[in-house]
Amino acid sequence: MRLDETSYALARDLTASTAVHLETIWHVPPVLARTAPGVLATRWIDRCGSGTRTAVIPTDRYVVRVFLSATSMRLMADGRTVVNGAIAAGSVHVSLPGQALTMCTDGPGDSLQWYLPASFVRDAARDMDCVALLDGATFGGMYRDSAIEQLALALLAANAGSCTPGTAGHFAIAVLSRLFQLASTATIDGLDPVKLAIPRWRMQRVDAYIGQHLGDPISLAAVAAAAGLSPMHFAARFRLATGQRPHHYILRARIEYAKALLASSGRSVVEVAGDTGFRTQAHFTTIFKRFTGATPCAWRRERSLGDLSSVGADSSAIGC
Repeated sequence: MRLDETSYALARDLTASTAVHLETIWHVPPVLARTAPGVLATRWIDRCGSGTRTAVIPTDRYVVRVFLSATSMRLMADGRTVVNGAIAAGSVHVSLPGQALTMCTDGPGDSLQWYLPASFVRDAARDMDCVALLDGATFGGMYRDSAIEQLALALLAANAGSCTPGTAGHFAIAVLSRLFQLASTATIDGLDPVKLAIPRWRMQRVDAYIGQHLGDPISLAAVAAAAGLSPMHFAARFRLATGQRPHHYILRARIEYAKALLASSGRSVVEVAGDTGFRTQAHFTTIFKRFTGATPCAWRRERSLGDLSSVGADSSAIGC
């Protein structure tokens, strides 16, 4: 969804021709959308970020959940802990039919979900010669993949109120293709700390250094030094650990900080750009839209619109 007033309102309108609907109850699609037999796409926005929620995936559906912002939670599937702690933006969780989920959140969250009929997934797997993945134990679980993240953002950007009913399904085919590719190799980038190529304590030092220098230029050499590794060694291990290049990881951290400033302060967009290490407002706007699907002004207006609607305020007063 493009993050402006028009598309935000359309997402709330279940009769609109829109590809993504707002999900008000975790893992429960909107009532009218639930009657549709095909692929459903929803967006879940948790502004409070606390509490425990449970859900049972329908036995005839898979659910692909893409985290659009960083958060912290304990997520369990069928009583087994999937992740307990920080979840980076761009992480992906695939729920299998019939799974019982429990989510204990410890921070605000924003995610896009695809509800995929089991027959749709199996047909796609058959077309891609990947049926064996569905019958084995390698499909499902947690991934971190920038390609799927970009597909989610592209669907949101395309969701301007004039999408055809099959738009979400077209994107879902591309997502499944990527998931099958990840599940069929030995390089699945799960969130299990044991599998990280960089120990957690080194990653904590990296995150601390980046967090302290978000308004400054950050070089690969400086981040590698914070981790106690050579730049070459660090770059190779970092991508194995996170699924991202260091430069992309730093940009994401800058954008997450920018979102916090836009949401909680009255600073102008040009001031936020400087606070987050961008030399020009134009560059900041370009990168911000790449990560969020919206310009900083549109993102701030959408955020304000959501806050105002909860208290019945006049949205005409919203500015950038």
